[in-house]
Amino acid sequence: HLQYRTGIVICRDGSIDNAEYVTIPFRGAKGLANIGPMCKYLTERTNIDIKCSLHIHLGTISEDRMSIVALYALAIAIQDELFTMFPYYKTEWKGYKKQSYADKLRKLGIGKLDMSMTKEQFKQSVDESYYRIFKWLNNDQEPDDDFNRRNHRHQQTAKWSRTRRYFWLNLMNMFFSTRKTAEFRIHQATTNKYKITNWLFICNAIILYAEKYSKQILTGEKEISLDQVINIYHDLHKNKSAKFLCEYLKAYIQDRKDYFAKDKAKGDFESRKELTEDKNYVFSYQGITDLF
Repeated sequence: HLQYRTGIVICRDGSIDNAEYVTIPFRGAKGLANIGPMCKYLTERTNIDIKCSLHIHLGTISEDRMSIVALYALAIAIQDELFTMFPYYKTEWKGYKKQSYADKLRKLGIGKLDMSMTKEQFKQSVDESYYRIFKWLNNDQEPDDDFNRRNHRHQQTAKWSRTRRYFWLNLMNMFFSTRKTAEFRIHQATTNKYKITNWLFICNAIILYAEKYSKQILTGEKEISLDQVINIYHDLHKNKSAKFLCEYLKAYIQDRKDYFAKDKAKGDFESRKELTEDKNYVFSYQGITDLF
């Protein structure tokens, strides 16, 4: 009965020992308001371990080629820093996982574009990068009449066999599904509302930044760091609430970096205490805990 109350669907996942919990699509303020009660039930009624993780799918993403290439290029630019927000086994997974389910993305030879290019040359370079991404996702099969974004066909029918979905940013659905979502797969297991909400805002910032600054990302005009990405909220809204949100998230990111850096220094690459104390974690910045 709690499934219907919180929008949860219980599924089977062969990579873990028990159930996977999937939500219906959440949207806007109502969706955010549901995260707290959902996490309360999950915390009370489920267990998490190192085999589990949190995956977030974000939709309503720009589908034009430059935006997709910019999102991929941005992910490459920030991924080393992003990984420091999580237990070190996410970076060096051997010995802790039977395989990596959230690996770092490959560069694929996507470099910076030259501002001196003509409009036609710029478009051609974007198209070439786009084809590289498509080909890599489709197990090195280039787009053609059989495999393309119109028919959403992939070489592997079963999504579990699509090995290049197992990266921290999974763009399979942008090419091979009508869902048109980007999946963020790196987060360690959690049922904590603060971690989930904050991570949701961070993932959303990555999408928004790639859409607003596509050309600057591809030409290398803007210096890119996680702090720069988080500032997208103030860039878009330019008010006190947006400024506070940026400062709150940057403080949260630093908190996570510091926590896992200490564990790494001690040789605790699994950060098991993070799992056992997950339900007790509260993040506070200037006396504010909940973003919503």
